[in-house]
Amino acid sequence: MALTGEVAGDLRLGMTRITAWLFEGNMTPTSVFSRTGLKREDQVAIEKEIVEGELVEFFDNAALTYVATGGLPVVQKISGSGAKYVARVIEIHPYEDCPAAAMTDLGLMLAGKNLRKATIEPVGMVGMMTLEVTVEDHDGAYTLAVGVPASLAWDQSAGKFMYGAGTNNKLVPLHRITGSTSVDVVAPVLVGVGMQTIEVVT
Repeated sequence: MALTGEVAGDLRLGMTRITAWLFEGNMTPTSVFSRTGLKREDQVAIEKEIVEGELVEFFDNAALTYVATGGLPVVQKISGSGAKYVARVIEIHPYEDCPAAAMTDLGLMLAGKNLRKATIEPVGMVGMMTLEVTVEDHDGAYTLAVGVPASLAWDQSAGKFMYGAGTNNKLVPLHRITGSTSVDVVAPVLVGVGMQTIEVVT
């Protein structure tokens, strides 16, 4: 059943609307001809287009550090099944810079500001904070991953947030910190407060 025109009961999913990058897969520059025969080069084909009103997921990737993303979270089309932190896309903004060559690497897309931005509503989010988090050195190199609140804890004796065993934690990391086998790694992370998962089935 289409919900066009059905507005009663449709309230905001959380208390917070935020800006995020949209990762839409591989990007391929292309050219098109207008009806007058003029050729335009500022076109790009994307692999997995995201549209306004769609649910998207927060996902983990080695490129998704606070610095690389400019402090913004990154979302993509929902993939696979399971419990996921998601958001509804409210408004999509134009590209800042279309790539001049084919792009398949998320890190390079972020560095070149080649992704579109969007205003999104994360499900359940009531606020967000930027935290400085310490990931201690370990033989197996711990990683604070996007969407894994159980790996974030407050160390009362040290007076700081650290990688650790969190319990019933509602501070959801939206950036990644990759640890080291030899030194502590300290980095900023944006966290969503109060976010809730939904179960995705395929």
